[in-house]
Amino acid sequence: MLNALMPEASLMDKLERLNNEARAEIGDPIIDAIDAYQAGLAAYNAAEGEDEETVMSTYGAPYDVLVDWEMPAQTKAGAMAALRLAAEQEKELGTSLLTFPLVRAALAYFESRAAN
Repeated sequence: MLNALMPEASLMDKLERLNNEARAEIGDPIIDAIDAYQAGLAAYNAAEGEDEETVMSTYGAPYDVLVDWEMPAQTKAGAMAALRLAAEQEKELGTSLLTFPLVRAALAYFESRAAN
């Protein structure tokens, strides 16, 4: 009787695939935030000044968004991008305020998939 209530594995696989396709079309906010941060960092590196105004006009706001990030990544690509940036930050800086929120976002994504 319980088996009758459980959908077949292939149906669950199809549902997961459709959900992933829908997320891919919508995008993942963490990828957008990471892209904005990296574009801002590139602009900062190309800028003349190294003052607070230059920081805030380039990567400052995207950095703040990532430091305060609380949502899980919505896609595998988003989770992987978060882990890549976290690893780069740790390698380049030794310690970064970005690492914890990025790893937490990726972990939340993978944990939600493991629960299904």
